[in-house]
Amino acid sequence: MNEPTGVLGIVTERDVAVPMRDGVTLRANVFRPDAPGRFPAL
Repeated sequence: MNEPTGVLGIVTERDVAVPMRDGVTLRANVFRPDAPGRFPAL
């Protein structure tokens, strides 16, 4: 069985403002890897 070769840290941004087209501002928590590069998102 292979052991993981590295561990990514997680950066958390809380209450990020996301403006909508209708003028409403939604707030979101953003969790992303603490590493350079491109990552998939949901």
